[in-house]
Amino acid sequence: MFAATSSGTLAGVEGRPVSVEVQVADGLPSFSIVALPDASCPEARERVGAVIIASHRTWLL
Repeated sequence: MFAATSSGTLAGVEGRPVSVEVQVADGLPSFSIVALPDASCPEARERVGAVIIASHRTWLL
């Protein structure tokens, strides 16, 4: 299943549009984040994992 939605983020005091796309398929649980090379990209994986654990969902990271 593929889904896409539009969102936004702040860059300083400017708003910028963001497109979020998701592909859900059978197989082992995993995810990847594709973005500009920045220190926040590797940190995002840890943040997503923390949110899944805090929501009492099961996920293998």
